[in-house]
Parts: sequence; structure tokens; C-alpha cells
Amino acid sequence: MKKIHLIVIIALISVLSGCDRGGSIQPDQASYAPVNQISDQLTTEQKLEDFEYMYNLIKDNYPFLKVNQRLTRVDWLANKDIYIRLVKATQNDDDFFNMLNQILTDLHNDHTHVLGADEYWWTKEANEHADDPSVRPWLKELNKPVVVSRYSRSKSSTSSSQNIFSAATSSKVMTEIIQENKVAYLYIPSLMNTQLKVDKEVITPFLEQVHNYETLIIDIRGNGGGVSAYWENYMVPMLINQPVDWSLYLLYRGGAFSKPFIEANLGDHIDRLKPIRELRSEHLPKLPPEAFTDFKTYEKRVNVIKPNHSIGFQGKIYLLVDQGVYSSSEMWAYFAQQTKWATVVGDKTGGDGLSWGGSYAALPNSGYIFRLQLTFGLKYDGSADDEVKTTPDIFAPGPRVSPLTDDPAVQAVLKAEAERLGK
Repeated sequence: MKKIHLIVIIALISVLSGCDRGGSIQPDQASYAPVNQISDQLTTEQKLEDFEYMYNLIKDNYPFLKVNQRLTRVDWLANKDIYIRLVKATQNDDDFFNMLNQILTDLHNDHTHVLGADEYWWTKEANEHADDPSVRPWLKELNKPVVVSRYSRSKSSTSSSQNIFSAATSSKVMTEIIQENKVAYLYIPSLMNTQLKVDKEVITPFLEQVHNYETLIIDIRGNGGGVSAYWENYMVPMLINQPVDWSLYLLYRGGAFSKPFIEANLGDHIDRLKPIRELRSEHLPKLPPEAFTDFKTYEKRVNVIKPNHSIGFQGKIYLLVDQGVYSSSEMWAYFAQQTKWATVVGDKTGGDGLSWGGSYAALPNSGYIFRLQLTFGLKYDGSADDEVKTTPDIFAPGPRVSPLTDDPAVQAVLKAEAERLGK
């Protein structure tokens, strides 16, 4: 995808979340109070103004309102009066913070939530560490005085760039030979960028060892995501022998607040952004009903992964997934299934992987930052990834089991391989 460095920063931030009215302030008209005008505790009127601001941002920019209605029967916008009563009932700023997150929980999207102190400082330093002009829209929100003042009150002593960007001390990757010279197994529990360096020390020699095996099982069950670069720039290039093309579509609501974030992400490829009416020419059979009514623009992304330090693997790859596969690990499952790079085995995934991370928005009175998903990811057939997720090619639900020969998903792979190889 375009501008991997920006996507890495945004996707890396996403894993921290799990890798989920009154007033008249409008999203693009709000004024931000100077630091010295922030009271120790917000008034009810200030809380309601903040809620109204958040509500309007979601109303105009958030992509999954109709999906949420279909999947959960929650009409979030219609619950406005209920949420106002809940906000009015909060006793202090901490109550208000917790209530906002409870209200956002009704959206059932782990990428949309209010940032706690540790996550805020981590996010701020990660974007500043990028030293990239394209992250300016994110830094503009994160560095507003009212925001810095708010989060400075509870800055954790453990929140520092030294901790943020230091490599993990040990790899959580697990490897096993299930059948000597035939079936190899690799478990990857996280796609965190900070984990990649130590994971490579385990993964690379293992894959080189099993490069001539008939079968490779890659287990990402429970993997909540991290950075797509983990699999797109490292894992897959090692395991292919020729370039692999894959594609997806991203739809945008078109709210004014989202514009600078979208433009920054597209950068020199802003010409990829098309009026939504042109999506009809793609002839996608499974488009959701709101595609042409709730969205203004879209882009088609065609990506190419090329071999890099390929081990020359010629065998069959199986990717094990479950409901814990989310965000960038969901994108990996989608890629595997679309391109047939691997056979997907296990349970339906958690979804919301076809995106580039979303925006951050500063609430005008409290200074709380909330993360807002902006992209409506469509699969190659037009179906909404957040709604349909990834259904495995071979259904074998259940948690990881030890020994692996008793694991239902592994057993399903061994059965499929026996049939494929005529054994």
C-alpha cells in the first residue's frame, strides 16, 4: 500500500486498543479552550458540547453505522437522547471519560474509542518519531494545547519513547515439526512492529530449515493485529517465488473533518480518489445497500508483493484463523484467501482489516482524544469486510490445543493434505 511508513505508525497504534445530546458545536467550527481556561472538572454544559462534537463527527464521517445496525440492531444515531442522559449523569471527568467509551462501545468497533493516558503518549510520540510531513493531520489533533494539558495530568512514568520504540526482549513465536520432512508449524501471536526484530530471529532460520517441506501451517489465531508490513514486507515475500497482485476498495463518507487525513494518506496518489458513482463501473456483485447513498468517494488499491529473500518454498501453505484475528491480521487472511496464497482454516475472523487506521479527534473542552475509523473496506467482490469478515475455506473452530496433533484446525489441515497428496 501507499506510504508504508505512515500506515505502519497508524496500524502500530491500532493494536493498543485490541490491536473495538445537547450543545451546538459542529465538528469543523469548534474552538479549543486555552490551557489556562480548563477547569479542574468539566461542567455539564462542557460535557454535552464535547459529546455533541463527537456525535457529529461520527454522523458525518464514521463508515459502519449501517453495518452496526444490521449486525447488532443498534441504531447509534437514534440513541442520541439516551446518550445525553448518560452524559448528564456523570459525576466527574473520569466518569465522563468512561461514559464516552461506553457510548462508543455501542458501535462495536475496536478501532473507535477514547484514548487513555498511556495510549495517548505512545501515539503522540510514535507520530512525532515518524518525522514525516504526512502525519501532520494526526499531530495537529494530538498536540492541541487542551489535549496536552489534559493528558499531562496523568502521564505515566512508563510512557516514554525509550519504552515505545525498544525491541521486545523475547519472541513469542512458536515453531514445531509435526511430521519430519513433511509438515511444519509456525505460530505468530502478534504483528506488532516492535516484535518483528526478535521474531525474525526465530522465523527466518525456521523457514529456511523447512523450505522443502510439503506443508507449512501458519497459525495466527488470536492475533489482534499490529502492522501489515509484518506479513506484507517480510513473511509473504519470503514464501513466494513470483509477484502476487491483490486488491481492495476503500469508501469514504466525505465529512469535512476526514478530508485532511484522507489526503495525507493518499499523498501523491490523490487521483485515485473517485466520485462514488464511478464505483458502478467496477461491477461488484455484493455491494452493501448504503454504498451509493452514504458515501461520496472511493478508491481502488491494487497492491503487488514481490519475492524478497525467498526461501524457494514450493509446498502448500495453510493459514489458521479465528474470531480473534482482527485489523492487520484480518488483512492477511483476506490477502491469503483472495490470492489463494494459502488455504484459510479455522473459524470466521473478527474483521475490520481493510483500512489504513483512521483519524484522531480532540474534544474541545475536555481535551480527550478519540480515535475514529474513516475507511469502509470492501473485498474484491464488493462485500464489506467489517460485516462479512473472512470465512475460512475449511471450517474447523476451536481454541489452540496441545499437543498440536489434537488441535481441530491442525487435524483439518492434515486431513486435507492426506486427500490432496492421495495418502
